[in-house]
Amino acid sequence: MSIGECLRRARLDAGKTLDQLAADTKIQLWILEAIERDDFSRIPGGVFIRGYLTAVARAVSLNPSEVLMAYSPELVPRPAPPPPVSPPPDPNEVTRTPLWQYAVIVAMVLGAVVLWQKMTRTSHDIAAAPTSPASVSAPPTTVPSPALRRPKRPNQVPPRRQGQPHPSHLRSRTRSIPLSRRLHR
Repeated sequence: MSIGECLRRARLDAGKTLDQLAADTKIQLWILEAIERDDFSRIPGGVFIRGYLTAVARAVSLNPSEVLMAYSPELVPRPAPPPPVSPPPDPNEVTRTPLWQYAVIVAMVLGAVVLWQKMTRTSHDIAAAPTSPASVSAPPTTVPSPALRRPKRPNQVPPRRQGQPHPSHLRSRTRSIPLSRRLHR
């Protein structure tokens, strides 16, 4: 007799339904049904199956250790088939590197050489380049008109025009407050 059949008979002898057993053991109904059908492939394996079997055995008044001993032969893992053996590589066979890999390596080396020459040439040209007076441009001789000039300081008040009130009311009141207090406002 299988474990599932033994547990089903013990449950029926105890007068319990699967729903009552699920409520008593807190095991989902589909797991109990799978155990009674001996369909252990659908149940989470390892420790979980042993815990389910122990809980069901206690709920139907069976000895849990006897149930686990009866389950043990089923627990033995089946040996996995050995993986297919590939033939060993032939020592006389020569493996070749694809041509495109050589082309990429050559292109990278050439690029590095060109970059190195360009970087070293520019630093030597700058250091050794003579400065001729004709190539240096003279500063502009035109002076911008006073209307286009900006005040020298950002807080400088522009001069008063006739008929305008004194711009002291435009000045910021923060001039006398330290910078640290202005930032924390």
